[in-house]
Amino acid sequence: MINQEKVKLMTKIAAYEQNKGKADKTMMTYFKNDFISFRGFSVQIGVTVALLILFGGDFAINVIDNLAKITEFDFVGTGIKYLTIWVFFMLAYTVVSAFYNRIEYLKSENRVNNYQKMLKQLEKIDS
Repeated sequence: MINQEKVKLMTKIAAYEQNKGKADKTMMTYFKNDFISFRGFSVQIGVTVALLILFGGDFAINVIDNLAKITEFDFVGTGIKYLTIWVFFMLAYTVVSAFYNRIEYLKSENRVNNYQKMLKQLEKIDS
């Protein structure tokens, strides 16, 4: 006879493995703080690159507009303005990224724990 409970459990296990299983297993290869730091660093690099592109365009426009008065152009003031904006964005994105990645890691950890429980249940059914 086919055990209905076993079939349902195997279906849940297979669905998890196909949907979230691969990503969760990859995530669980890191410790929580390492995962959060790695993802946060990736976000910081992305934000820095995006801001460099924006600042480069803004700087080029300002220099072209003030080409006749290039000796009077405030390079230090512009640099401080860009640095202030960069620090603000880095802090904001780092904090948001840390919270988001912590939540994602905990959800993944919970799914992996449930997966392990289902495997143990399946093992008990087989015995």
